[in-house]
Amino acid sequence: MLSPHEFAALLFVKYSPDQLHMKPAQLHTLLELELVRLEELPSGNQHWRLTESGHSAMRIMNRIGSQMSLANHAPLPMASTTIAT
Repeated sequence: MLSPHEFAALLFVKYSPDQLHMKPAQLHTLLELELVRLEELPSGNQHWRLTESGHSAMRIMNRIGSQMSLANHAPLPMASTTIAT
């Protein structure tokens, strides 16, 4: 299971890799789980990327988040009330 910090880092790699200035040691768990990789660009710069496993993990988390959102916004069942006359 990923920590909140690792989950946030995974989101950053997916959505803002150019703004991610982390060293491999800071993403140790994500590297170890093979969710991200550090790519060498032709310019000599390095760029973080999600691996296929990282993309799969994001899809699963997206699906879980969607299901939780739907569950939180489901209409409440109406309580049956009887009015005595």
